Amino acid sequence: LTDGRAHWDDLSGGQQIVLMVTELMMEVNSGGFQGYLVWDAGVRRFSALTALAEVGGQKHAQLLRSALDRLRPEDRASVDTHLQDALQGLSGDDPFCDLDAEFWTLGEPSDLASYVRTNPDEFFGSQSE
Repeated sequence: LTDGRAHWDDLSGGQQIVLMVTELMMEVNSGGFQGYLVWDAGVRRFSALTALAEVGGQKHAQLLRSALDRLRPEDRASVDTHLQDALQGLSGDDPFCDLDAEFWTLGEPSDLASYVRTNPDEFFGSQSE
């Protein structure tokens, strides 16, 4: 940890999964999918799809996939890039408002807390130390 921010590569795989899911939840809950896709968390949008599957967030992943499907194929396939320019090309004030509304009704993925409990070494170090 440096200045209160974790370096991505220093996190365990489990920590990365929980961080990606938490980032998605926070960003979509505060700024919708449009907010998520333009901020730093959105850079990990493809990995977030996999992370959601690990924690029972299949419905969340379906909505994220639907949001990505609304982008042009060349923008959607662009890995590890921000999507500010791609989003400006979409029609309407908020092209994701229907997805946002559905996402907000879901709450936290069903197995997120369980994932942490069943993988303690990923979060608290080896229990044998």
